[in-house]
Amino acid sequence: MKKSKLHPKFRNIFANDKDKKVDIIVKLSSRYYKKFDTFFPFVNMGTVKANLETIEELSRKTEVEYITPSTKVSSLISEVKESINYERLTKNKHFGEGKTLAVIDTGVHPHIDFCLIKSALIDFKDCVNDRINPYDDNGHGTMVAGVSISRGGKSGGVFQGIAPRSKLVAVKSIGKEGVSSTIDILKGMQYIFDNQFKLSIDVCNMSFGAEYLGLMDAIVLGAEKLMDRGVLVVAASGNSGEDTIKSPGVSQKILTVGSYETREDKKEIASYTSRGKSVYGYKPDILTLGTNIISCANDGDYKAYTGTSVSSGIISGIALVMKEREKIFDSYALKRAIISNHKIFNEKENKYIYF
Repeated sequence: MKKSKLHPKFRNIFANDKDKKVDIIVKLSSRYYKKFDTFFPFVNMGTVKANLETIEELSRKTEVEYITPSTKVSSLISEVKESINYERLTKNKHFGEGKTLAVIDTGVHPHIDFCLIKSALIDFKDCVNDRINPYDDNGHGTMVAGVSISRGGKSGGVFQGIAPRSKLVAVKSIGKEGVSSTIDILKGMQYIFDNQFKLSIDVCNMSFGAEYLGLMDAIVLGAEKLMDRGVLVVAASGNSGEDTIKSPGVSQKILTVGSYETREDKKEIASYTSRGKSVYGYKPDILTLGTNIISCANDGDYKAYTGTSVSSGIISGIALVMKEREKIFDSYALKRAIISNHKIFNEKENKYIYF
């Protein structure tokens, strides 16, 4: 029996109305003549609005490998440095000098910690509203960037990020309400792909999650393409507890991060951390602190944040420092180096790696 090229979710989407048009992602085996609303050459995928009849017609084309719906994507929202042995990590004064972090998120507020003296923010791209000047109408992206690379100027260095000498490329693919679509996320990934060498991007943080749609999941394929190109992709596992790993965090290739907490001197995985078996094995790959961490806010001040997005920002900063210190050029070697610096604690039948 010939395998269907349509994702099973289409059955529910068109159950009551076969004529309505929805956004779809079309994976191609070769360049196809049809004009798409948006085309993403880095993953050879196109997007278009279509009803069921058009989707079925497309699926019969030999150039079409698979078709999925565009899914909803959501942002995932002094003690840290002691926990990760910051002095050892930054020995010989390695603070991410000359390295660049890209953050695909809700944007970034022009906080003094990113813009004071020698600006950390070197590029901003708005895939949602096409605005030119940097902004963050949600705050999530500013927080992630803060724990990673904040200069700490406003606080006198108290709330400095892990890699305060690194640079920042902020890509806004998530809207004001913390919600996005596969299409806007792919726009952000395509921008990183196209500008990787021009902007010298080393690490890309993706603190968002979407329903995993299988082996042709567009967000996973995009994240893996960046990894294969030499950009270490660091993703938050999510904040939904057990057996809830989202895309792109399910990917075996990228570095997926969860959170742990310390209670009565005992380390345990944070209850909110998404974890469990995926089609590629157990996730997350590594844990770090993520509860009540102070970072930059989009009102120009600081706030306390909790969630695996905080943890992924911390690990992104660690990656920048380690890449400078160890002179690692390969994204997979950098991932292995971070994991190899781990410690271990056991909880029930599970063994957790943490930094």
